[in-house]
Parts: sequence; C-alpha cells; structure tokens
Amino acid sequence: MRIGRTMVALLALAMLAGPVLAVSPPRHTIDLSVTVPEATATGVGGAQLGLALADSIDPFVAAIGLTGQSGALVFEVERNGPAARAGFLPGDLIVAVAGTRVRNAEQLEWMLRDFDSDPLEAEVIRIGTGPDDLLAALHSAAGRGNRDAMLALGDASLFNLDGQREFGAAEEYYLRAYSLGDARAAYRLGSMYMTGKGVDIDYAVATRWYRLAAEAGLPAGQHALALTWWNGRYWTGQALVTDHAEAVRLFELAAAQGHAPSTLYLGLAHEFGYGTTVDYAKAGEWYDRSIASGSTEAMVRRAAMAEAGQGGPANPRQALALLKSAAALGSVEANRQLGRKYREGDGVAQHPLRAMEYYRAAAEQGDAPAMSAMAEILLSGYGVTRDPQAAMDWYFRAYQAGDADAGFALALAHADGVGVRQDRGKVAGYMLGAIRGGSNAALEEMRSNADGWEIEVREDLQRLLQASGFYQGEIDGVFGPGTQRALEAAASAG
Repeated sequence: MRIGRTMVALLALAMLAGPVLAVSPPRHTIDLSVTVPEATATGVGGAQLGLALADSIDPFVAAIGLTGQSGALVFEVERNGPAARAGFLPGDLIVAVAGTRVRNAEQLEWMLRDFDSDPLEAEVIRIGTGPDDLLAALHSAAGRGNRDAMLALGDASLFNLDGQREFGAAEEYYLRAYSLGDARAAYRLGSMYMTGKGVDIDYAVATRWYRLAAEAGLPAGQHALALTWWNGRYWTGQALVTDHAEAVRLFELAAAQGHAPSTLYLGLAHEFGYGTTVDYAKAGEWYDRSIASGSTEAMVRRAAMAEAGQGGPANPRQALALLKSAAALGSVEANRQLGRKYREGDGVAQHPLRAMEYYRAAAEQGDAPAMSAMAEILLSGYGVTRDPQAAMDWYFRAYQAGDADAGFALALAHADGVGVRQDRGKVAGYMLGAIRGGSNAALEEMRSNADGWEIEVREDLQRLLQASGFYQGEIDGVFGPGTQRALEAAASAG
C-alpha cells in the first residue's frame, strides 16, 4: 500500500509539472553565407558543418513549452568547425533556413546540400545563453516531476549535449521517467541495451524494455519489438529467435497509429512473404504509404516492383521516376542503380557522364561499389576523358571503404604503373588485402596465374602470409600446395 500511495503521488506530481518556460524563448539569426560554401569542399550536411543533430526533438520542445514545434536540435558543435565559427551552440533548435521551415534533422541535411544562395541565414531558438541554461532549466523541471524534461536530460546525456560524454547517465533519467509511467522511457532504455550506447549490449534486457513499451501502446515500442522478432534478436529467456508473423502483427499495430517506419516493413513482408503470404498488391499499398512519409527505401522497392511487373503491368517509366525521386532525396541505392542504368543503357539512353553524376552522389556518401564504378569509367575513358590517376584515387577510396576487388585493381595498377608510380613493393600487400577481403578475382588469379607474376611479388606475398600465420614454408616464390593452402586459409579467415 505504501508503494501504491507513493506512485499515485508521483503520478499526480507529473500531471501538475508544467513546461520549463512560461514565455516563448527568443529566436536568433545565424549567418550561413560563408559556412555552407566552406563545407561544400567535402559535401554539405550537418557533419560537414561540424554539427551533430538529434533524431527526435519531442521531449525537448515539450519540456520548454513548444509542443508541436518542428526543427533540428543541435547536440554537438565541433570546436573550431564551420558551424562553431558561424555561432551555433549545443541546444540550438534550428527552425528555418533561408526562410524555409525545417521539419527534422534529415530534411535539414538535404536542405543544406541544395542551398548555395548568398546571403543564407538560419533561424534558431535558443534557451538563455546556451546549453548550460537549457540544461539548468531542464533539471529544474525534472525536479518538479516533468517527464519530458527527464527524457530530454536522458537524451542530452546519451548524445553528449552536456559535453560530459557520460552516456550511461541517460539510464538514470529514463528510469525516473519510466517510474512515472512514461512508456517512451521504456523504448529508450530498450534502445540503449539493443545498441550498447551507454551500457553493455544485452538483447534480453532490450527485449524486456521494448515489450513494456509495446504493451503500453507506444508505436515506436511496437515497431522496435517487431524488429527484434524480424531480425532474430527476440530473447525468449532461452534463445534468440525469429518470428516474422509476430513481427508483422506488431508492425500493423504501429502502422495503425501512424508510425511510418512500420509501413516499409509491411511492404517488405508482403513483397517477399515474410510472416505472411506474398501479395504484390498489398506490398504496393504499404510501399505507397511509406513513400508518402518520404521513405527512399520504399521508393527503391516500389521501383523494382514496377520494373518487374509485380502487382501490375511492367512500368519502366514509373520505376525510373521513383528511382530519380529517391536519388534526389539522397538514397545511395537509387543513385547507384541510376548510375548503372545510364552506364549500361538499361531502359535509358546510354550516358556515361550522367552515370558518373549518379555514381558520384552515392560515392560521396561512402558507397564503395559506386566508387569502384567511377574508377572503372575513368580508367576506360568510355564517354568521358580517360584519367587513370583519378581512377586509382577512386579505387583507393573504394578499397578503404571495403571493396576487396578494388584492392585487386590496385595490385594490378602498382605492378604495371597504371595511374600510379610503378611500385612492386606494394603489390603483395594489396593482393593479400583483396584476398582477405573476399575478392574471388584476386584469389583465382593467385590460384591459376601465380607464375605470371614476378618472383619478387610472389615472395613478398609468401612473406606476408607467413607474418599473418597462414604459411610456414620456404620463401621461394613457388606457389605449390603449401602456398595455395595458405591463400585459402587467408581467404577463409578474412
């Protein structure tokens, strides 16, 4: 009874707890005219400007009395970066850029990519003089039982708005909010344990928190719990299991409450028959709902269905339009697919320069296959000015990004001096890196054509295999059974 009375009292206090501020905070204008052009050298976006942006701002805006306000919340500002020099501070809520309302962090990223106007101004809401005043106000409100403030403080710790890098402190704030009956806290706690941010990864604990959030009817909790079933991370108490049918049930519950991410997975479920029967018509309907919310992945999947004639007659024109829409919104997959289409003339007129534009858009976001495709076009000179040196630069970037075949290309280039200074001392390193990275082409080359390489390269490769613990034989450049077994072992070990 005593515990029950305490919980009632706490809940009553939470009902009475008001927002942090009695009046709307002032708005400030920050000049981005120099900042954006400065960042365009490496591509514009929050990261290039030196900003870390929050995915969710709801607790913050509710806690400061601005429920319903959209924008992108700044969690971190890189010291001496472009954004810091412009005047941004952690805790700033960016609500408009160049007079255009900012809906969320993702939209802001793409707004910044498109803007090159001068002058360019950002409108921000700032509490007091910066993050210290914001955090002080949130602590004050949390002390009065304001659950939004507790969640906001947890988010601030988890994403380092306070600059302390004490990520685990978020758990305490979330637990306080959950003790007052806030299911959003359960969802956040589940996410901490699922991702290992601030705590050790523990799928059992994550499952338990997600289940509590889902049972409370929170759409984000239902979606997160569905993903544990979908991805084989649901902990039954004895094992991690997969159950696509249960995932579909939970996705449907979340989607019924307007949770947009669930609509994409329902499209995938009906397209591929995960947890339900294959139904292209239903898949298309769910994808269309997901597209309406801005999902580029749904656009790409809908394009594939249109091109294959799934759920209706084949419609290459619709497929192309969907891919272009997704590419314009930054989809790596769409940009890569469009690059291939224009490179090969698949459903469009062959246009190597346009292919390069799409490949570059994907490559600049770190896509290794697109980088290698750029290298291949530049090396061949088909439809573009041949540039072996630029090709090798792209191959090197692709290799660093994880494309093992790019390592094989670099081995060939250094052996022959194509686009780089001939340096046989680097050949074996790239070759072994390619083999260990999974390049079948590199492995097959050493299986069937090792004798075509200079003996110094073969000896270097044996030395590297020996240093890595795969080879114990003589360094003689002879690729007999022992060396071949070592190559196979290196390929298997990764």
